[in-house]
Amino acid sequence: MRFLALATALLLSSTAFAQNVHLDTTQAPVRITSMGQPPVFKPYVVGAASWDREAEAVGPDLTGGVYRDLVNPIVGLGVALEGYVGWADGVEGGVRLLGSARSLAFQLGVEHQFGEGGVDLVVSALPPLQRGGPFGQGGALRIDWVPTRGHSLRLGLTMPIAQRWLGEARPPSATALLPTSPDPGPAPEPLGADVEQALREAAEGAFWLSVFSYAFLDNSGRDDEAKTLEAFETKVLAWRDSLTRRGSVGGGFPTFAQAEEDYHAGLERAFAQTVGAASAESLADAARASLLDEVLLPYDRLIGQPKRTESLRGLFPAARARFGQWLGASMFSAEAQRRAKGAFDGLLDIAEANRAWIQGQWAGDSRPVWLPLQLGLRPDQHDSQEELNALVGRAVRRPFTQGNVVLPINNTWFFRDLTTSLHAAEEYHVLWVHDYSGRDPIGQPDTVAYRVTTGGYLDALTQAVRRYDETGTLPAFFVFLDEKSYAATEGKIWMDVLEDPLGHRFGLAGHPEMEAGVRQAQEALRMAVAGSERLQREAAEHGEGWLRDVVKVHVNITFPSDFSFRSSELVSWWPGWSDLLPDELMRDHRKLAFYDVTERDPRRGRALFVGTGVGEQYASPTWEDRGVLTVGPALVALKDAARELLLVQGFEAAEIPPPLRAETSPPNYDDLVAEWNEAGADADALNVHNEVGFAPKEATLTQAILYTLMPSGCVIYAPDSLWLSAFWAGQLVGAAFRGCSVRVIAPALANAPSASSPVMARSRALVARLLAVQTLMSDVFAQAGGDFRVGLYTRTSPVDDLPAVLAEAAENFGPGSFMREEIPFSDEVYDLLARAPDMLTEGGFEADPLVTDAVERLPQLHRKTQFLAMRPVMREIAREMDVATVREGLASAARGMALADSVQGTIASRAAVAHPMVARVDQLPPELRDSTVFFALVGSMNKDARSMMLDGETLHVVAGPWSMVHYPDFALLLGRTTWVEEQRQIDELIPPYSALNRWLSRILRDVL
Repeated sequence: MRFLALATALLLSSTAFAQNVHLDTTQAPVRITSMGQPPVFKPYVVGAASWDREAEAVGPDLTGGVYRDLVNPIVGLGVALEGYVGWADGVEGGVRLLGSARSLAFQLGVEHQFGEGGVDLVVSALPPLQRGGPFGQGGALRIDWVPTRGHSLRLGLTMPIAQRWLGEARPPSATALLPTSPDPGPAPEPLGADVEQALREAAEGAFWLSVFSYAFLDNSGRDDEAKTLEAFETKVLAWRDSLTRRGSVGGGFPTFAQAEEDYHAGLERAFAQTVGAASAESLADAARASLLDEVLLPYDRLIGQPKRTESLRGLFPAARARFGQWLGASMFSAEAQRRAKGAFDGLLDIAEANRAWIQGQWAGDSRPVWLPLQLGLRPDQHDSQEELNALVGRAVRRPFTQGNVVLPINNTWFFRDLTTSLHAAEEYHVLWVHDYSGRDPIGQPDTVAYRVTTGGYLDALTQAVRRYDETGTLPAFFVFLDEKSYAATEGKIWMDVLEDPLGHRFGLAGHPEMEAGVRQAQEALRMAVAGSERLQREAAEHGEGWLRDVVKVHVNITFPSDFSFRSSELVSWWPGWSDLLPDELMRDHRKLAFYDVTERDPRRGRALFVGTGVGEQYASPTWEDRGVLTVGPALVALKDAARELLLVQGFEAAEIPPPLRAETSPPNYDDLVAEWNEAGADADALNVHNEVGFAPKEATLTQAILYTLMPSGCVIYAPDSLWLSAFWAGQLVGAAFRGCSVRVIAPALANAPSASSPVMARSRALVARLLAVQTLMSDVFAQAGGDFRVGLYTRTSPVDDLPAVLAEAAENFGPGSFMREEIPFSDEVYDLLARAPDMLTEGGFEADPLVTDAVERLPQLHRKTQFLAMRPVMREIAREMDVATVREGLASAARGMALADSVQGTIASRAAVAHPMVARVDQLPPELRDSTVFFALVGSMNKDARSMMLDGETLHVVAGPWSMVHYPDFALLLGRTTWVEEQRQIDELIPPYSALNRWLSRILRDVL
C-alpha cells in the first residue's frame, strides 16, 4: 500500500503544486539570454606594428579577417581570409589567404599586396599571452613572418569580434591554489624516544594504509606487451613477498585492518607518552578530527585538479590552531601540551610523507593523489550508512536529502520519458547532453532526434501556446549541448529549427518526409501563435522580435572552441615548461534532463539521469545502458549546476534565466519533505558534478570516498564502457584488500561502444593486469574476507529481447558456477529463471524497439550504474526471494519492454517493481538490517582519466534501501558477463594490438 500511495502521489504532484504555489500570470514572458550556436564565419581584427625590411620602414598595420573551420572546431583546422592596410612605407594594402592550425597556434598562407603583383609567403604564430587571451576576451599574440619580402615582420594582437563567449568559458587558472608553506620556525624540542618510536609505528601503519589504498599503480606499456605484463606480475609477486615477510609470526599476510590498527594504536601510544594513558584516546580523537577536517578533506576535495603547491604544509596552521584550541580547553600542564603539540606535528608530518610517496607513485602528477581518509577516522567512524552519508556530505559541503524517489529506466525509456517531460513542463525544461545527433552513424538524418524535435519540442511549444490564454505562462525550454558532438554529428540541423521555430525555413534535401514533418510541426506552432489573443496583444506591444525570442528553445552550445586557453597541466607526461596543449580536449560529458525543479516544493518536477545523448544509436536494441527517473529535493542541485554552467560561460548574474535562479524555500518546506517522505518517497539522494576542465570534481571525490571507505564485507559492482583508469582500478583492488568483493566489468571488443585501437589497447592492458592481481593475490584478499573478479561483457542478444536475455543469464547461472554463491537464489527460483525464456515466448512476448540499428553490431556496454552493498545482506535477500516475487518482476519487466507508455503511464508499475526490493530490507533479521549499507551511483562518469580529471560529469548517488531497485538488473548483468580466469580469454575477446597502438594508448592515456 505504501508504494501505491507513492505512485498516486507522483501522478498528482503537479496538481498538488498548483494548489500550493501561486504562479504569477500577469506578466508577459521575458526575453532570455542564451549562448545560441557558434557562428560559421568567425570575424576578428589584428592590430600590429609592421617592419618592412625591404623598405627599412616601421609603421602600424590593421587587419580584418574571417575564419571558418574545415573540420570539427575543437580540432582547430580551417581557413582565414584577411584584408589589411598598413603605413610602414606609405599607405599600402592587400589580402591574405591562410591555412590555419589553431590548435598548434600556427598559420601558413600567401598575401598579395595591391600594386605590387605576385604573392608572398606568410608564416604566422598565434601564441596566447595568458589563459583567455590578452584581455580575457579570447585572441592571441600575432607574429607574421614574410620571408619573400626581405624577411619582413609584423607583431601585434588578434582579437575576435562578435563572439561574446570567447575568453570566458574556461577556468582562468589551470591549478588549484593551496596555502603556501609557512616559515618552519625554530627546530622543535625532542619529544623523547618513546614518543618517537610510537610515531614511527604509526607512520608504518599509515604507509601500509596508503599502499593498500593505491594497490594498483601501473601506467607502463613502453616495451613488448608480454614482457611488460611479465614485469608487472613480477612486481605483484614481489609485493606479495613483502606482505608475507611483514605477516604475523604464525604466517599469513598483514591485512588492511591490521595496518589500520597499527596506525591508530601507534598514534594513541604517542599521545599516551605525552599526557598519560587515561587521556590518550580522547586526545588522539581530537588530533584525527583536526587532521581530517583541516588537512585531509581540504586536500582530497582537489582530487583531479593540478595543485600549484605540492605540499600539505600550508594547511598545517589551521590544523594546529584547531588542535591547540582543544588542548587549551584541557587541564593538561604546559609541558604536556607542548609535547602533545609536538606529537601532533609528527602526525602532520606522517600525512605529508604519505602525500609525497603517493605523488611519487604517480610520477609527480598531483591530480590523482588521494590521501586515505582512514588517517583521520577510526574504523567505527565509517562503518554505517549514516556515517558514510555524513562523510560524503561533509566532503561536498551539502548533505544527502530525504524525500526522494529514484526509479530505474533503460536507454529506450529515456526517449519516451524525455518527450513526456517536455509536454509536462509548466515553468521550464532543461536538456543537458553531449550529443543531439543531426545524423546517424551512416550519415542519414537521425530519426530519434527528428522525433524529439517534432513530437517533443515543437509539439510541446504548440500545446503550451494553445493553453497560454488560459494559463498566462509559457515554459522556457533550454538545451545545453557541448560543441564537440554538436559539430561531429551535425546537431545544427535540429538546433536551427529549435532556436527559431517561427522563422526558420527548414530544408533537408533527399528526405522529403522528414522535411514535411518538421514544416508541418512548425506550421502548427505558427497557427497556435496566430490564434492566441494574448500573445498577439503582447507581440503588438513588445514587437515581432520579442515573439520569436519567447516562442523558441533557448539553445546554448557550451564551451565554444577557444584556443586562447592552453596549459601544461592537461596530461601528466607533457614537459612542465610547455603551455601548448589546448583546453579543447576537455568537454562537457553530462547527460541529463530535468524540469520544473524548484526550491518552493520538493514534489515538483522530475529529472532523468542517463548515459546517452539524443540519437538513434542510444535508443537502439543494441545499446546496453541504464539511468534513473527521480523526484525530490536532491534535484535542486541541478538548478545550481545549470546556473554555475552559465556563469562559467560568461553570463552575468543578472543574465541568468529567471527559472534557473536560486529561490527562497517557503517556511513549510521541511514539512512538505516530511509528508513526501511519509508517502513513500523516502530515498536519501545527493547530486554531485565534475565541472569541466581545471575546476572542482565533486563526482570524482564522492566516488573515491565510497570506493575507499565502504566497510569490509561489502560487494561493489562496477561495469563501465571505458575501463581505462589505473586510479579507479587501484582503489577497487584496495577495496578487495579491505575485505570487499569487487566485480569489474569491461566490454569485449565486439561489445565496446568506443572501440578505437588506442582505447581498446589500453583497456586490454588494464584487464590483463587486473587478471594478474585477481590470480596472484586471491588468497591475500580471502584472508581479509574479500575477493576480486574481472569480467568482459560478451552479450549477443538485443537488450529488449527479454527471453534471450534470461537465456544468456541462465547459462552463466548454471550448476557449479561461482554465480550461484554470488546470488544464492533458491533452486526453485533458478528453475523458474531457466524456464522463463520459453514461458515468455509461449506467452506471446514481443519487443517493441523504438528504432533499429543503422549499423549491424552486437550489444554495446555503455552502463555507468554502480551498486555497492553489504554482501551478507545481499545473500540473505537472494536466499529469501520467492518464486511469486520473481515471476511478477519478470512480468513487469516484460510489460516495460513491450509497451511504449510514458512516465505517467508506468510510474505505478515501476513502484510495484521497486516495492519487493525495498521492502525486503525492512524484513531482514535485525542483526543484518542494522548493518545495512547501500549505495547506487548513476550518471555519466566513465572509468577513464577524462571523466576523473578533465570532463564535466554528473553522479546521482542514492543511499540506503532504495539502491536495491537496481539489484535484479545487476543480477542479470552478472549473468551476461564472461568472468575471466585465463589470459587466453582476454586474447580471444580483446585481441592483441600493435606496438604503435600500445604506445599511443600510453601517451594518450589522460585524454582517451
